[in-house]
Amino acid sequence: MMSKNILAPVLLVALFIIGFSRSSFAQGNLQFNQVILLDIPANSVQNIAVPAGKVWKIESTGSGSSSANGVYLRNASAVAIAYLGPMSVSTSVYPYWLPSGFNGSFQNFHPSLRMSVSIIEFNVVP
Repeated sequence: MMSKNILAPVLLVALFIIGFSRSSFAQGNLQFNQVILLDIPANSVQNIAVPAGKVWKIESTGSGSSSANGVYLRNASAVAIAYLGPMSVSTSVYPYWLPSGFNGSFQNFHPSLRMSVSIIEFNVVP
Protein backbone atom coordinates (compact mmCIF):
# COMPACT_ATOMS: atom_id res chain seq x y z
CA MET A 1 0.00 0.00 0.00
CA MET A 2 1.28 3.48 -0.94
CA SER A 3 1.66 6.05 1.77
CA LYS A 4 -0.25 9.33 1.58
CA ASN A 5 3.04 11.23 1.10
CA ILE A 6 3.77 9.40 -2.18
CA LEU A 7 0.19 9.21 -3.47
CA ALA A 8 -0.32 12.99 -3.78
CA PRO A 9 2.66 13.64 -6.13
CA VAL A 10 1.81 10.55 -8.22
CA LEU A 11 -1.79 11.76 -8.61
CA LEU A 12 -0.58 15.27 -9.50
CA VAL A 13 1.76 13.93 -12.19
CA ALA A 14 -0.98 11.71 -13.62
CA LEU A 15 -3.40 14.65 -13.83
CA PHE A 16 -0.74 16.77 -15.53
CA ILE A 17 -0.06 14.08 -18.14
CA ILE A 18 -3.77 13.62 -18.88
CA GLY A 19 -4.35 17.38 -19.12
CA PHE A 20 -1.32 17.93 -21.35
CA SER A 21 -2.21 15.10 -23.72
CA ARG A 22 -5.79 16.34 -24.12
CA SER A 23 -4.71 19.94 -24.81
CA SER A 24 -2.08 18.92 -27.36
CA PHE A 25 -4.82 17.81 -29.77
CA ALA A 26 -7.10 20.82 -29.29
CA GLN A 27 -5.93 23.01 -32.18
CA GLY A 28 -4.83 20.59 -34.89
CA ASN A 29 -1.45 20.28 -36.54
CA LEU A 30 0.37 22.77 -38.74
CA GLN A 31 1.64 21.78 -42.17
CA PHE A 32 4.00 24.03 -44.15
CA ASN A 33 2.26 25.58 -47.18
CA GLN A 34 4.38 28.43 -48.59
CA VAL A 35 6.68 31.36 -47.92
CA ILE A 36 5.22 34.80 -48.52
CA LEU A 37 7.36 37.90 -48.98
CA LEU A 38 5.30 41.08 -48.92
CA ASP A 39 6.80 44.19 -50.49
CA ILE A 40 5.35 47.37 -49.01
CA PRO A 41 6.22 50.62 -50.85
CA ALA A 42 7.25 53.72 -48.92
CA ASN A 43 4.47 55.55 -47.10
CA SER A 44 1.77 53.03 -48.01
CA VAL A 45 -0.67 50.44 -46.71
CA GLN A 46 -0.76 46.75 -47.72
CA ASN A 47 -4.07 45.03 -46.93
CA ILE A 48 -3.80 41.41 -45.80
CA ALA A 49 -6.17 38.52 -45.17
CA VAL A 50 -5.15 35.18 -43.71
CA PRO A 51 -7.19 32.57 -45.60
CA ALA A 52 -9.52 30.20 -43.75
CA GLY A 53 -7.75 27.04 -42.70
CA LYS A 54 -4.33 28.77 -42.68
CA VAL A 55 -2.20 30.58 -40.10
CA TRP A 56 0.65 32.99 -40.73
CA LYS A 57 3.92 33.09 -38.86
CA ILE A 58 5.63 36.46 -39.34
CA GLU A 59 9.35 35.81 -39.18
CA SER A 60 10.83 39.26 -39.76
CA THR A 61 10.57 42.68 -41.37
CA GLY A 62 13.24 44.67 -43.11
CA SER A 63 14.05 47.65 -45.28
CA GLY A 64 17.54 47.00 -46.61
CA SER A 65 18.70 49.92 -44.49
CA SER A 66 20.65 49.92 -41.26
CA SER A 67 18.15 52.31 -39.67
CA ALA A 68 15.58 50.76 -37.35
CA ASN A 69 12.42 50.92 -39.46
CA GLY A 70 9.40 48.68 -39.28
CA VAL A 71 5.74 48.39 -40.10
CA TYR A 72 2.60 48.70 -38.05
CA LEU A 73 0.21 45.78 -38.05
CA ARG A 74 -3.37 47.02 -37.96
CA ASN A 75 -6.59 45.10 -37.45
CA ALA A 76 -9.68 45.37 -39.70
CA SER A 77 -10.69 48.55 -37.84
CA ALA A 78 -7.30 50.14 -38.72
CA VAL A 79 -6.20 50.09 -35.05
CA ALA A 80 -2.47 49.45 -34.63
CA ILE A 81 -2.02 46.20 -32.72
CA ALA A 82 1.74 45.68 -33.15
CA TYR A 83 4.88 47.39 -34.35
CA LEU A 84 7.07 44.92 -36.24
CA GLY A 85 10.58 46.19 -36.75
CA PRO A 86 14.03 44.75 -37.23
CA MET A 87 15.11 42.13 -34.71
CA SER A 88 17.41 44.70 -33.10
CA VAL A 89 14.39 46.76 -32.00
CA SER A 90 13.27 45.66 -28.54
CA THR A 91 9.53 46.12 -29.26
CA SER A 92 9.64 43.49 -32.03
CA VAL A 93 8.87 39.98 -30.82
CA TYR A 94 9.29 37.24 -33.41
CA PRO A 95 7.74 35.06 -34.46
CA TYR A 96 4.42 36.89 -34.55
CA TRP A 97 1.41 34.68 -35.34
CA LEU A 98 -1.77 35.68 -37.18
CA PRO A 99 -4.79 33.39 -36.86
CA SER A 100 -6.98 31.97 -39.59
CA GLY A 101 -9.42 34.56 -40.93
CA PHE A 102 -7.43 37.59 -39.69
CA ASN A 103 -8.05 40.73 -41.77
CA GLY A 104 -5.97 43.84 -41.46
CA SER A 105 -3.05 45.68 -42.98
CA PHE A 106 0.61 46.59 -42.74
CA GLN A 107 1.38 50.33 -42.65
CA ASN A 108 4.77 51.60 -43.78
CA PHE A 109 5.21 55.18 -42.55
CA HIS A 110 8.73 55.65 -43.85
CA PRO A 111 8.74 58.37 -46.54
CA SER A 112 11.38 56.77 -48.80
CA LEU A 113 12.13 53.15 -47.81
CA ARG A 114 10.30 50.06 -49.05
CA MET A 115 9.63 47.48 -46.34
CA SER A 116 9.39 43.73 -46.64
CA VAL A 117 7.59 41.28 -44.39
CA SER A 118 8.66 37.63 -44.36
CA ILE A 119 5.80 35.20 -43.60
CA ILE A 120 5.50 31.42 -43.45
CA GLU A 121 1.98 30.16 -44.18
CA PHE A 122 0.81 26.91 -42.62
CA ASN A 123 -2.25 24.76 -43.31
CA VAL A 124 -4.19 23.86 -40.18
CA VAL A 125 -4.70 20.10 -40.41
CA PRO A 126 -7.28 18.59 -38.01
